[in-house]
Amino acid sequence: MRASWAGAIVVIATVSSAAETSPPAVDHLSILAPAPAGNGWDQTARAMQHALLAKGLARTVEVANSPGAGGAIGLAEFANAQRGDGRALLVGGLVMLNAIRDNHYRVSLAQTTPIARLTGELEVIVVAADSPLRDLAALVRAMKADPSSVSFAGAAGGPDDLFLQRFSRAIGVDATRTTWVSVTGGSEVADAVVGKQVTAGLSGFGELSSRIESGELRTLAISAEEPTRDGRLRTLREQGINLSFVNWRGVFAPPGISDGEKETLRTAIQAMTATREWRQALEHYRWRDLYLSGNDFVRFLVEEEARSELPAPHRPGAIVRGGTWSRRAQAGLASIILLFACIATFVTWQRLEGVRRERELWRQLEHVQEQYRQRSAETQDLLEGLSAQIGRQFEKWALTNAEREVAMLMLKGLRHKEIATIRGTSERTVRTQALTVYKKAGLDGRTDLAAFFLEDFLLAAHPVQPSARRAG
Repeated sequence: MRASWAGAIVVIATVSSAAETSPPAVDHLSILAPAPAGNGWDQTARAMQHALLAKGLARTVEVANSPGAGGAIGLAEFANAQRGDGRALLVGGLVMLNAIRDNHYRVSLAQTTPIARLTGELEVIVVAADSPLRDLAALVRAMKADPSSVSFAGAAGGPDDLFLQRFSRAIGVDATRTTWVSVTGGSEVADAVVGKQVTAGLSGFGELSSRIESGELRTLAISAEEPTRDGRLRTLREQGINLSFVNWRGVFAPPGISDGEKETLRTAIQAMTATREWRQALEHYRWRDLYLSGNDFVRFLVEEEARSELPAPHRPGAIVRGGTWSRRAQAGLASIILLFACIATFVTWQRLEGVRRERELWRQLEHVQEQYRQRSAETQDLLEGLSAQIGRQFEKWALTNAEREVAMLMLKGLRHKEIATIRGTSERTVRTQALTVYKKAGLDGRTDLAAFFLEDFLLAAHPVQPSARRAG
């Protein structure tokens, strides 16, 4: 099994007898969530899986996770390995666009075939239930008095980061002066807040809803445009801050699929959004229904990429939690991937020109795809080179097979508990094996382990003077 697919989960369901009266839209479908389990993309993929299977729109559905670099790693793998596969989908969205742009990654959503925009999720600002900050006004006062004394947990380079930038600008505070603790998703945000490791947390409401409802977290504000229906969560606007924010998510097919396969996937996804199961997922996670398909979705992507945004702030004192890529490593991944190429935007003048506009849009999209197709071999070689280098280094460290597997899963960003579940052993055993790996490698911990291989790999791709290399 390839390391980048560690943790993949396959669910095969028997279609109900009622659904078997007509064949499913898709016999088999694989959905890639380029994020850890529990992340918003993962939640979206699994909600799709449930709805597609429940209504017999697909006979089998597989969901896999490939986290890292704001979704860029999963996107690169998807665009190369799944090319021409009309039974594969990738979940992505605003996070991916901004990670690609801010870090100059050599990969792009233009390498995919857009299928549909699905949902939008609101951001929330949360504190621990017993936090001395009783309301949003108290948090704003603390940030204005001394930004460096206020710390936030969230996913760097994504909606949490963007939301903090916009929130800080709205209240007249420099976001770079706050302390940022980078984590991989909502569950780690909640843990950091409840554990008093940070002042407050930022994440999508769906990722924190269970911890809010349990009473562990208290919500200071939600980023909705309008007041919520039940009034329990107060918006920023209701509290005097002129700001709203929505993190959109959509699905994409690989490049190189036929028009018929593209239409089959669009039809299946459109039918899925009309199911009771999908509507229940929207309600459960408090997602907004932002369904948009076809040419309209392509135009939306063009506009999103062209929309002017400030780059992710440089935070010299940023803290990176275990299980995430360091910001230095994220910046270095520019050797693997390229800024999203702009596709020309066509202005709608009259209805009769619709067919011509659609053909031209897809011609432009295919042109960009062809440009990236020429770079696929180079990108694949780089990724395979890193895997081979990791294996050679494991041999130098004299790691056992068990220690190699634990080290590789840690490089994938899995926590000890998740590794123990995959390997069928105890969390204590995994922790002991991890400490042995660090000792044999002469490293301090998980972050150093990831940085060790990323730095050596990047230096091999872009040689620098000996004095610039990391010691060891």
